[in-house]
Amino acid sequence: MCQPNDSQVDYVIRQCLHWPDGTRKRRLKSKPIDEIRDHKRQLVQALVDKYNDYLGDTAYVLKDVVQYTSVRSPDCQKITNHINFTARAKGTEDSDCSMDDLFFAEVTSMMGDDKLVVSCFCRVKTTDNAPQCCCILAW
Repeated sequence: MCQPNDSQVDYVIRQCLHWPDGTRKRRLKSKPIDEIRDHKRQLVQALVDKYNDYLGDTAYVLKDVVQYTSVRSPDCQKITNHINFTARAKGTEDSDCSMDDLFFAEVTSMMGDDKLVVSCFCRVKTTDNAPQCCCILAW
């Protein structure tokens, strides 16, 4: 692992960033997680699949998870996930002129419970000219 022309600083940095076998210790934003192992993306994919089942005709394909924020209640019993993601209508995936739709979802879970409750799932329209909303959680 030690390179012959490395300074001591380079050596220490390399030790902090890599395991002894040479693999990285931490994930970098420039190196995304494998989609199969990304639990956040799997949750959003499940939400999109359920939404597609509900709509029937109009089906969407998940493109990207834009933001995923978890908020824990003061008593640490409830976790609320706020998720922004983009999806595209099926059949327009290959079209360059088609824009992705932005969605917002709120999913709540209780500690010790495997159930997830979807309290909000909506498409954010580009014509919505409302100010940024904040979520007021009443615990």
